[in-house]
Amino acid sequence: DPSEDQEASQEPQEEQEDQPSPEKQEAQEMLQKLKDLKEELDQAIEVFKESGEDKDKERVEALRTQIEELTGELKRRVEELQDPYNVELRKSLAQEHGYDYIEVFHDGVALANQDDKYFFIDKNGDRVFDETYDDGRSFQEGLAAVRKDGKWFFIDKKGEPISDETYDYAEPFQGDIVSVRKDGKWFFIDKKGDRISDETYDNTYSFQEGFARVKKDDKWFFIDKNGDRIFDETYDDIFSFHEGLARVVKDGEWFFIDKNGDRISDERYNHALLFQEGLASVRNGSEWFFINKNGERVFDETYGNAGSFQEGLAYVEKDGEWFFIDKNGESIFDETYGNAGSFQEGLALVVKDDKYFFIDKNGERISDETYDDAFPFQEGFARVKKDKKWFFIDKKGERISDETYDSAGSFHEGIAHVEKDGEWFYIDHNGNRMF
Repeated sequence: DPSEDQEASQEPQEEQEDQPSPEKQEAQEMLQKLKDLKEELDQAIEVFKESGEDKDKERVEALRTQIEELTGELKRRVEELQDPYNVELRKSLAQEHGYDYIEVFHDGVALANQDDKYFFIDKNGDRVFDETYDDGRSFQEGLAAVRKDGKWFFIDKKGEPISDETYDYAEPFQGDIVSVRKDGKWFFIDKKGDRISDETYDNTYSFQEGFARVKKDDKWFFIDKNGDRIFDETYDDIFSFHEGLARVVKDGEWFFIDKNGDRISDERYNHALLFQEGLASVRNGSEWFFINKNGERVFDETYGNAGSFQEGLAYVEKDGEWFFIDKNGESIFDETYGNAGSFQEGLALVVKDDKYFFIDKNGERISDETYDDAFPFQEGFARVKKDKKWFFIDKKGERISDETYDSAGSFHEGIAHVEKDGEWFYIDHNGNRMF
């Protein structure tokens, strides 16, 4: 169902502005530095030609060495930009060393699996230390969560535990603080393994926009990174801060609060989706409508169903017909559908006459093909089903290969998990078998 309630994805990524990634920006800066060094080299050569002195010759040689080293590093960065998930490297290392699976490299290190044991390798496929584990997570923020003999703990890149403490479960670090569980209670630790406070909780979520939502004695509230409550109010349910506001539920009513705990308005709702692109869809009774961050309606129209804005557009339903609107509430084209999902990567999944297909922001189909089932595009590819078989298509609607599968997951970090004739394995964006 393309319009499935977005509660399943409570922590969506902020829509990114059209700007280069940090990796691309760094490569651009390196390229500029390389140009500057070459200009400097040309000047140094001219000076040496005139003087003939050893010190000027040494200067030329030093600049040539710098340029050679920087060129090699830039080439490596460009290769990483072309293959950000190290797909080809992971595939070749798995084949060369007989590994069953290799995760994406982070800071030159990847988690690998062989014969149900987990360990860490470098980009040559060599183990960075000898220790193996029963389970593990990739390095994040310089630390990795690993499990051995039923207990989780954190290690640094030398394989050394950050403390003697072990846990029943541990999340990967996202920032400087992580939640862990021990003896049925959750709490937060820092990168030294020290608790941020003595408080324990019945449930926790990771920090978002500086605050974490936690549950204790059947009530939810927010804490800061010192473990202190940011205000005294508690709720029956809460959702993480997004775009500076959080949805909360109390006595069956939904409303929004800011980071001081103040309500954005006196309005209450029967349901609400999170703010995205400055607007949120909310429901009173059977009517959905859109509000801004002051709690004001942005236009008068109401709907039988409505999703959040993504990529400037939102799907809505009225009298059984689904269509797309812009932030003024204007329908962007005349076509309506039997169901619709949000735009992702410039395309939306829609349903008409029980058939699935994809459209662009002009309402144009990407191809004449329709499907019995489908999922949104991820990493430029979508999984679709036809005649009881799954396969992948690109944004032109073309199959990435002739291969079909009995089951398939969407692409994530360059690979997709698929099943055929009872065997599960991974494929890359070209449909080639990975692990």
